[in-house]
Amino acid sequence: MWRRTLWVLLPALMLAALVGWWLAAKQGLNSNILATLPQSQQSILLRNADEHFSAQFAERVLVSVTGLQATAAHDALKRRFSELGWLNSDAQGVDIQMLLRFYSRYRSVVLNEELENALGDANAVSRAVFGKLSQPSNPFVSGSFEQDPSLNTAGFVEQRVQAWSPFKTDGQRLYQTDDQDQRHYFLVLSVSHEQQQMGGAKAFYDSLQQHLQALQKTYPEVQYHYSGIALHTAENALQAEYEMNLFGGLSLLGVILVLWWAFGSLRPLMVTAIVILYSGLAGIVATLLVFQQAHVLSLVFGITLIGIAIDYSVHRLTHSNAKPNEVNAVARSITLGFVTTALGYSLFAFSPIGVLSQVAVFVVAGLAAAWLLALIVVPWWLMDRPVTVSPTWLSGARWWCRHLVAWQPKMLMVTLLLTGLSAVWLGFSPLNFNDHIRLLNGSSQQLLENEALHHRLLGGDKTQRFMVQGQTLEMLLETEEQVADWVAAQEDNAEIQRISNWLPSLVRQRQQQQKINRAQQDGDFAQVEELLGVRLDWPEQNWLSSEAVQSSPLKDVLETKVYQSPDGVVSWISISNLRSDQQQMLLTQFPDSLVLYDKAAQLTQLMEHFRQQLLLTLAGVLLAATAVLAFSLGLKPALKGALVMGLSIIMAWEGTAMLVGSLSLFNVLSAMLIIALAVDYLVFYVRQGASEKNLVAITLSLVSSLLVFGVLAFSNTPAISAFGLTAALGLVFLYALSPMVMKGRDET
Repeated sequence: MWRRTLWVLLPALMLAALVGWWLAAKQGLNSNILATLPQSQQSILLRNADEHFSAQFAERVLVSVTGLQATAAHDALKRRFSELGWLNSDAQGVDIQMLLRFYSRYRSVVLNEELENALGDANAVSRAVFGKLSQPSNPFVSGSFEQDPSLNTAGFVEQRVQAWSPFKTDGQRLYQTDDQDQRHYFLVLSVSHEQQQMGGAKAFYDSLQQHLQALQKTYPEVQYHYSGIALHTAENALQAEYEMNLFGGLSLLGVILVLWWAFGSLRPLMVTAIVILYSGLAGIVATLLVFQQAHVLSLVFGITLIGIAIDYSVHRLTHSNAKPNEVNAVARSITLGFVTTALGYSLFAFSPIGVLSQVAVFVVAGLAAAWLLALIVVPWWLMDRPVTVSPTWLSGARWWCRHLVAWQPKMLMVTLLLTGLSAVWLGFSPLNFNDHIRLLNGSSQQLLENEALHHRLLGGDKTQRFMVQGQTLEMLLETEEQVADWVAAQEDNAEIQRISNWLPSLVRQRQQQQKINRAQQDGDFAQVEELLGVRLDWPEQNWLSSEAVQSSPLKDVLETKVYQSPDGVVSWISISNLRSDQQQMLLTQFPDSLVLYDKAAQLTQLMEHFRQQLLLTLAGVLLAATAVLAFSLGLKPALKGALVMGLSIIMAWEGTAMLVGSLSLFNVLSAMLIIALAVDYLVFYVRQGASEKNLVAITLSLVSSLLVFGVLAFSNTPAISAFGLTAALGLVFLYALSPMVMKGRDET
């Protein structure tokens, strides 16, 4: 007996060891939403550049305050965040004096727009220069006059500094105004790589919340908002962990209560607990061994293993005191169900979505453990004391048997009628798919609203981003300038941020110097020189190079906005106030060098493409399952089974569409699960028929699966909710239709 007790204690010991290992390497648990998505079909250069630019967004968190005493609240937060080392120093602006000294050396090859437009008219040049001189409090003027009396440098740097930042400045504060002309004061925070991961993101999020709540107590009339990818990571990680614990706990509790009701003793609960523990442990260990870093969503989806693995122990429990030939038949049925289900889940391993590959490994490894336990350990555990099914359940199964036998000849006709009705429904209300990446986001409504507010305040709703690529940096700069010239010709109000504003191409620098030389020769600066009493000096062929920028105050700007590799160079630009038709024309004008940078649209398109591929895979799995059933059970049961599986999936999709409004990739994934579970039901109905014990086992299987998949429908993450809702509906339809495959009286 002590050996059997060891089988109960061993899983708990293994679980404790695993939890200790997991906690020791907790940073290895991934909660990055984008990490679950398929790879882009772009070139390696563009993909790497995409990751480079995305990292810039991932490192930034925005906090804004508004309302009465907003300036005092802003300053208090700034002091606190500065003490914590959270402030992004680059967002506060570059050192103007250093910029002016740097660019004054290149004043003949970089022209500000006002002076450039005035060249050719001495009076216009005088107005441009003395217009600047009339602004003595302007820091750009006072800081550059000694190095460049023409104030070309002052105008050049001022125009670029003002255009580059999305913020307005008020002394040492960054702000933007809303539609009611109310100021929102911003603080830009930097998060480290560790703070972008699950553990660090949650700690950062909690600390930020504490500081903001303390601020609210000190300044109760101030409203604060926060946004950033790290905060989404934290909220999704917290939500996923909460749901994993809650749903897993509720599922286990529900299964325990149902099993206690069905068997009325402790032994079935211990057997079931062993199967679930071992299968779960096998799934987690296999996932960590294969991927080294498990994703939170894969563990949330992985709890569906409970609903599948328990089937094997349930069938063993209900047939524990059956005759040897009947027990052997159950073992063969379990094996056939395991092989088919494992093959179905194995297809997930080829998915371009990383989390699904992890789900495949998790579930297949867990099912293998459950199958071995059902074949070897469970019979050994129950060898001397078989369990008995509750009389209540047997009585209910007996009643259900009589009705199934009576209705079985009519079920084919009913199923065909439902098929026709479903087809008519699809004709009038076709299924609508929506594969937007927000389905993977379980962030709170407050954070989503904060994100939208900051996006709107900073002009994101009027701005579109692009990636520009070239073989060399010089070629890229020339392309940027061509894009800017085209945009300026199309839309007067358009604004474009580009690195070539700070680092003009050599072609543009030569053009600028030629204009300056011509203006000097034509006497455009004569009035200015006479009134100032100085001779303007314009350096000859002093070209501004990328190497010079690398050792200048603009080094960080160049590194964050430009990605360079042996394969080429890519820059990130943004264009504001350009209509959608003009954006399309722009892309058509530069098809080989300009790419729209819309992460959400790009990933949504990839998910849509994958969903279409998955639909084809689903059809292949259905055919493969039918072939396996035909080989094992015969052609007629296999064809009926195919009808049952297909109709259950379609009706589940239709029901989900009625409740939710649209379907997604994850509803298709749940259909794969329905097929995997359908095989178990079909195999046992064909081989065991409408026997009392078989119906008890199948009903217990349904109830336990619903307890697992049904609770997923209440997830805050739309992808998980869609998966659970469709799976639950499909299982109900499957349970109602699968008895059709039983052999009739003339076939037995």
